[in-house]
Amino acid sequence: MNYYEQALGYVVERAIPASAPASDAMQYYGQVGDFFGGFWGTFISVVTLFFVYRTYRGSVRSDERAKLYQVFSEMLRSHEEIVSSISADGTRGREAFSMMLSEFEDIYEVVLGVDEDFGNELSMKQRINLAFLVLYYGTFPGVESYLASVCQKFPGGEILSRISRKKASAVKSLMLGELNDALETDKKLWRPRIKSAFKIVDVAGIYECERAELRELLKESQMRAPKHMSKSWFSERLEAYRHALEYSGHQKSLSNYFRNLYGAFTFIEEAKLSRREKTSMAKLLRSKLSNYEQALLALNSLTDQGRSWINDRLMEKYMPIKNIPEHFFSFDEQFDLKAEFPMVSFEWEPSPAFWMRPLRPRVRISLF
Repeated sequence: MNYYEQALGYVVERAIPASAPASDAMQYYGQVGDFFGGFWGTFISVVTLFFVYRTYRGSVRSDERAKLYQVFSEMLRSHEEIVSSISADGTRGREAFSMMLSEFEDIYEVVLGVDEDFGNELSMKQRINLAFLVLYYGTFPGVESYLASVCQKFPGGEILSRISRKKASAVKSLMLGELNDALETDKKLWRPRIKSAFKIVDVAGIYECERAELRELLKESQMRAPKHMSKSWFSERLEAYRHALEYSGHQKSLSNYFRNLYGAFTFIEEAKLSRREKTSMAKLLRSKLSNYEQALLALNSLTDQGRSWINDRLMEKYMPIKNIPEHFFSFDEQFDLKAEFPMVSFEWEPSPAFWMRPLRPRVRISLF
């Protein structure tokens, strides 16, 4: 016998128990084989089922992640559409936000002056709140009662009247004087006066939207018969025109803008994604915001209307105003951007040394 036959005989001799007869060896080891076959077969089936389930869960998670990114891309597109549709003082798109911020500074100056005349009863945040409310709702008569409910024992009407006087345009005053003179003297003279008003409007240094509104008002006056022309008729329309252009508020534009932006960051927060993926999505969204947009967002978050940005910790987690320059705001010497938003790490702040940075625990992403 060769070496392999000797080895096989030795194994068989040692493996067969002494109590088992040689004739029963095949039956005995058949039972042993059946046992191992059943055990390993079941085990392999369980392992196979485990990996099939894991593959299924992985595909489900991939589909869910793809749907999340698809919804987020739609929100980004909606944001761009809303921004492109916003207009203010003859400007459109992102340039309109700079005009809104300038308008806020004018309103805040009026609020600060009224506060000083009435004994400095307001804090800086209260003044910001009132100024932003006027920027948002405008100077319509109904806003006065709302301001009184927000800040009791403070003359909201005085704020609105001073703002209206501050914004009064010399061109509009000239228009009113021209037409009032024509109506007070002889109604036959109102048509030549309107023609003179057209010439003044054409050369006036005003925004195109104001020029268009004034020309429409003058055209409507020109088409009316003299017997239907009266001072009260024109005064009512001029007052409506003044409210339409001067501190008329930006509720229509800003409401959609802030609602969509807040919904986008809330969507990121509630998405079933890792913290790194959420941070990346928030950075992408923040890259769409100009400095003026972030500035208005910061002011909005300090008001009663926008406090959810801070209360829901969206400002802390995703820092949508991170790119505002350090000395960007100039409406109040007391305003300190870092003091108002200590939870935000602005890009102009020095980065801490690597040994001072907190350790980030590793996050394991599981498919279950």
